[in-house]
Amino acid sequence: KTKTDASGELLLQLMAALKVPDGSVSVFAEGIGGVAFLRAYAQNPVPFAAHHVLLNVQIGQVPDGLQENLEARGADITLCACEQFYSGQPPWA
Repeated sequence: KTKTDASGELLLQLMAALKVPDGSVSVFAEGIGGVAFLRAYAQNPVPFAAHHVLLNVQIGQVPDGLQENLEARGADITLCACEQFYSGQPPWA
């Protein structure tokens, strides 16, 4: 496993160490932070609240269990994409 592959597990372990209450974590994440969330939610949705916002997430494969966990918990994810964050930013390569 690469570090990126383990990102969901790391996020879940961090929340467990912090003893966050079940259903209390809403996510607003960009890029690899969004990937970590998707992987974590697919593994264990219990720590997460129902609504999340992800920006510019690129993931090779949607994790197994993600859709089923979202549907079972009545949760949703708003996905956003942004080509340019500020005036004069060079185009994405």
